[in-house]
Amino acid sequence: MGKHVGILNGLEFLIRISPMRGSGGAHMGELVDKETDEVVFESDFPSYGDAYHALMEMDTNSWLSVRESPVS
Repeated sequence: MGKHVGILNGLEFLIRISPMRGSGGAHMGELVDKETDEVVFESDFPSYGDAYHALMEMDTNSWLSVRESPVS
């Protein structure tokens, strides 16, 4: 499982990326709450790079901070 330890201190969430066996290069990506170690988002991606860039963008844009927004 890949962990980007060098930049984790700047992230709101931990990013975990691991290869999926027998999937032709696909990877499972997760965002994990740094305090509770709870997986708050997970999805499969066609490649490691796709997972990394998507999860970094989600963290940078505080995507998960809107998870408790009221439904209109």
